[in-house]
Amino acid sequence: MARTVATIQAQITAQYVTAMAAIGVTIDPTKWSKRNIQQLLINIAAVCVNQYEQIDDLYIAQNETIVANAPAANKAWLRAQMFLFQYDATTPQVIQLNTTTFNYYYPIIDPTKLVVSQCSILTGTIRGTVKIKLATGATPAALSSPQITAAQTYITTIGDAGIQYIVSSVSSDKIMVQADVYYNSQYSSVISANVIAAINAFLFNQSVNYFDAAIKLLDLETAIRAVTGVNDVVLSNVAARPDGIAYGSGTNLVLAYDILLRQWLPVAGYTISETTSGHTLADTLNFIAQ
Repeated sequence: MARTVATIQAQITAQYVTAMAAIGVTIDPTKWSKRNIQQLLINIAAVCVNQYEQIDDLYIAQNETIVANAPAANKAWLRAQMFLFQYDATTPQVIQLNTTTFNYYYPIIDPTKLVVSQCSILTGTIRGTVKIKLATGATPAALSSPQITAAQTYITTIGDAGIQYIVSSVSSDKIMVQADVYYNSQYSSVISANVIAAINAFLFNQSVNYFDAAIKLLDLETAIRAVTGVNDVVLSNVAARPDGIAYGSGTNLVLAYDILLRQWLPVAGYTISETTSGHTLADTLNFIAQ
């Protein structure tokens, strides 16, 4: 906090008296007149020092405000920043640095260029790494290679120094659901379509509202049981795989009615029903009328 002019003047005077005494000169400030040149010079110096200290106070206050308001680069902050990422295939979206607040910003904020619709932040297994999974669109899909590259540069620029951010966006995982569905025979004409729609709706809701969250067998069963006309369901075989893994080489959650794993942790962050011909929901669900 800036000292008053009077305080600074008194301190300078005291030091002046001490310095002069050291060389054998006695100074008595109490005998100075109001027009004394020594007192005038000390006053000028005191005013200058006071002005400098006031400016210094303003600078410190400004920086303390910036620091106090600057969010930590935690998971919530990183996720929020990825939703602000802008991309245009023909017009580069280059972020700028505000040298006052030290925050990055886009000169032109264009909502039509926001390409990230889903995001999850994971701490990497290697110290100092953070994994960022992304998807785009109302129905989640993978970002293009140029978009991923631009997103990588974006978060590396605005993120914490010394942290390695790994951005990924790949096609959806696939899950094969084979089950015996027991139903009220009065619903024969609609039961297949309704159960398939319910499973797809469950997976879509999981991808959109719980991106990168585990798909639990219990929740899958609950979604099927909730279909009007369904009396019971028994999962006989359930297998999930990343898109890059061939069908049959994935992870078995249920095998021959035995539960091996209770949940699937998506690699891509989002999952759809199996698309391999002969293993789609239309092929693997067994409907049993009661």
